[in-house]
Amino acid sequence: MTFFFAEQERIEKQTLSSAGIIDFQDIPDTFDDLYVLLRVKGTFPGSNNGTMSMRFNNVATQDYRGNLNFLRTDGLLNSGVDSTALTFDLYEFPCGALVQANATVDFTVNELIVPRYRESGRNRHFYTLGGSTFGPEDTVNTTWSFVAAGEMNSTTAVSRIQIGGFVGSGSAQGNLQSGSTATLFGLRNPL
Repeated sequence: MTFFFAEQERIEKQTLSSAGIIDFQDIPDTFDDLYVLLRVKGTFPGSNNGTMSMRFNNVATQDYRGNLNFLRTDGLLNSGVDSTALTFDLYEFPCGALVQANATVDFTVNELIVPRYRESGRNRHFYTLGGSTFGPEDTVNTTWSFVAAGEMNSTTAVSRIQIGGFVGSGSAQGNLQSGSTATLFGLRNPL
């Protein structure tokens, strides 16, 4: 998903020194698109894997819709989180998978794109893909990949992006683990 046709400029890199969320604030409005590269792991207890979620502009109300799908190396396709068709019924975007805290596998790697994040008169969108060696049965070390897309019912320019373990109620299900990193890039289309 890396956009090689675009000029990239690193805006900010965050590495969590303790459990928490990634929170990019005061994003400049001088780019065409935004690109986020993540290497994250969740703090979910026990054998629970979690869903990584994203919010724009600190909005935690039912103004999002989207879907998240997983594909396992053995061909199994799982639908993760889905909105009801054409309904803004989610409190945040489902944008990836989080490996549980006690898993013996590496961090999840994820790429996010927020196209035309400052353009007026259109709803905000995002696209993502990523993968990790994990799964509900963890001991199998199954490799999963995931893809997600979503839309926010707002035409306000994106100036803040929060990424964490939020779930349907809008509250946090779990944080990102210490050592999780995210780098925010601004992209300019040279054409």
